[in-house]
Amino acid sequence: MDTIFEKNTIEFVTVSNEYCAFVEKANKIEKSEFVTKLQKILPLLYLKATMLPTSEMDLEEPEVFISEYDYDYIKNKVSNCLAASDAYISIFNYSNNETEFEQAEISECVADIYQDIKNFIENFKTGSEDAMKAALAKCENNFKEYWGFRLLSLLNAIHVLAYSTNDDDFEDDFYNEQNFDENSLKGNNLINNFFDNYHKQI
Repeated sequence: MDTIFEKNTIEFVTVSNEYCAFVEKANKIEKSEFVTKLQKILPLLYLKATMLPTSEMDLEEPEVFISEYDYDYIKNKVSNCLAASDAYISIFNYSNNETEFEQAEISECVADIYQDIKNFIENFKTGSEDAMKAALAKCENNFKEYWGFRLLSLLNAIHVLAYSTNDDDFEDDFYNEQNFDENSLKGNNLINNFFDNYHKQI
């Protein structure tokens, strides 16, 4: 059976389409609902990606549908929804036992994943088997090398946010376009406290 018509491919297309549709309406969703939904769909998306059939990388690159403007549009929607909770600490552990910390943004990770799988979906919508095969191979390869890592980092941040013991941080930050202050991201106490404690231990 052709890989583009296999059950696992179709299921991945379905979950990917649901993820993209959900992210695209982030500006219409309250923060708590957005976090809860993302917490459920991310593990499913990861699982379905791991089950994709192995595809040979096509010589031709699949068509790119998502522009830089589209990327920024999605990122800003998510950033506005999460407000001060957008920033988080990303932790990377390498094989040489070195640990690296970096300040990241949930909205950026969401947009990174969106960009890859939205391009994948749009190529599938063309109905061209060549375009579909190229997009499947590209998406599978990018999952292994890039956005799979982004998804795991994002899921960790969402888990922390979903089970935050500080109710004020979670409940008071519902999306409100008129009251959103971009400067509030600079004063993220969680990040500042993390680095303060980390440097004290060095």
